[in-house]
Amino acid sequence: MEPSNTPEAKDARRESRMGQSRTPMHLVFQASIGVILGVGLSSILNLPTAQLALVGVFISIGAWVVEHGVSFTSRSLRTQGWIRLALKLVALIGFTVSVRALLTLI
Repeated sequence: MEPSNTPEAKDARRESRMGQSRTPMHLVFQASIGVILGVGLSSILNLPTAQLALVGVFISIGAWVVEHGVSFTSRSLRTQGWIRLALKLVALIGFTVSVRALLTLI
């Protein structure tokens, strides 16, 4: 018997893959590093918790504005990827700093 080339048969083959993660591992690694660095930075800084939360918010907003507001005209896609990765990591670190500071205020 020949395998069917209908869309239903292709979808059935795709759904039968067990044990595969839908989240790419580089995103999990990036999130882990961002959270670890954010917690470390918030424990190193000796600021009141409200100021620390405000600093984290400014870091996150600044990284987001640079990521979305500046167009990188590098000819290399790899360089653009590294720049965007660094900006997303900085935004995650700022978010972690602000959340950790706000959790101590509760």
